[in-house]
Amino acid sequence: MDMNFFSSRNRCCEACSRRKVKVHGREEIEYYHRGVVCHLIGFDIAVPLDVEMLQPREGEIIAAKRLLERVLLHYGRFFDAVVGDALYFEAPFFNFCIDHGKHVLAVIKGDQRALLQDAQGLFAQMKPGLWDEPRRLTEFWDEEGFTSAEGVKAPLRVLHAHETVTRRRRIAKQWLEEVEEHDWWWATTFRLSQLPSRQLWKVGRHRWDVENDAFNTFSTHWALDHCFKDEAY
Repeated sequence: MDMNFFSSRNRCCEACSRRKVKVHGREEIEYYHRGVVCHLIGFDIAVPLDVEMLQPREGEIIAAKRLLERVLLHYGRFFDAVVGDALYFEAPFFNFCIDHGKHVLAVIKGDQRALLQDAQGLFAQMKPGLWDEPRRLTEFWDEEGFTSAEGVKAPLRVLHAHETVTRRRRIAKQWLEEVEEHDWWWATTFRLSQLPSRQLWKVGRHRWDVENDAFNTFSTHWALDHCFKDEAY
């Protein structure tokens, strides 16, 4: 997962990326470093394994492959699968993981139209499964054997979850209930016999551990959002 480090509007080096930001209504150039983080999910504390820095104008996937090559060499026995957002749902990355003996799970979005259409057509004819929890009702559809993801070496499994969540908020000394609905689509190389639907759903949701846990730990406890000294200084 891509993370920004060491943003500054005063210091920069050859490895810095740059972006335009507005400060007091005025546009300024901000310099920052970008890195891809490999992080173990499902733990109560942040467990980052390694970070690979991106070069200026370099794509995240390129750096992620470099990172995984190193992580697989040193920590290959620590994990069975690679989990990523929709950016990682591309045939070269899926095949990279397959070739290295790892399963992969990624969010499906509009770029994978053929796979989405196939899954939507099949799921429309299926009765959903159901998980009923306090304040959360989840309908899910889960099937394997999809071959419409062009270029991917292995048949894929698709899990679709529709969540209805009831949240309580206290506003003006009154408790109010709000209902939120969320739709999730994931594609994976895991077969149904290898990982039950509920576990796969939990794994997909744990992808947010990177933002909510790892990135927060880096910035709050390790000050990795602040540039104390860049190469040029």
